[in-house]
Amino acid sequence: MVDLLSRSWRDSHGITKDDAEARIDAAVEILAKAKGLYAVRSSIDGDHFEEHSSGLRFRLNAPRRAPADFVTDYPSFLGYIYSVLFACASYPKTEKVDFIIEKKKEVFPAIHEFYESVRESLPGIGLSHIAKIMGELIPGDKKRIPLQAADVLCWHTQRKEANARNPSITFCDVDKQRYSKITRLGSGHTWSREMIEELCDSLFEDWRKLNEVEGISEVRSNNDGDTSRRSPSSEIGDGSGEKS
Repeated sequence: MVDLLSRSWRDSHGITKDDAEARIDAAVEILAKAKGLYAVRSSIDGDHFEEHSSGLRFRLNAPRRAPADFVTDYPSFLGYIYSVLFACASYPKTEKVDFIIEKKKEVFPAIHEFYESVRESLPGIGLSHIAKIMGELIPGDKKRIPLQAADVLCWHTQRKEANARNPSITFCDVDKQRYSKITRLGSGHTWSREMIEELCDSLFEDWRKLNEVEGISEVRSNNDGDTSRRSPSSEIGDGSGEKS
């Protein structure tokens, strides 16, 4: 979506604006008419999250890896996992749910750990039936058809949410019509600001306790340092700093 809407990219590939619009329309029609597709959306205000999570870090199980920044991708993915699993668990014939994600070296190792931690934790909170349907976490590139389909949904979802927060970000009538078509069957969840703040406060407290026990690098408070830091993995921004 980002490439097709970029004039410089289109010019370098010999694609006109009308051609790009036609391709997007075709993709939307395929998704809207495909049987069995159900759109599940989880959105988070990236700027608000980064404001409150600045300085928050966590440790991976890999002993040689340094503590990593807790960027927007991680809570977004966790929220998405739960949304998808609970939606699919409502169908008695569901056997396994696989997740295909774009492999990004900055975040994939941590996302894999988060995924496995969810699988391990569910039985302990009485959700063994949810854990049983968790399938594989499959890395892929942008050529994978499921990821291309997800990209169409993600772009329109992100743009809609960004427009709601900042009307100067364009979400035109054509975009609205496309969004309506691909979300005709589906459900969505938007993280509240209060939920984001409570999550970050709780994780900061956990990190401080870990720091005291293991003597790892001091954590900055969310009011210190550079709050303009952006996630190195965020690739669906619209140029305005807004993302979902």
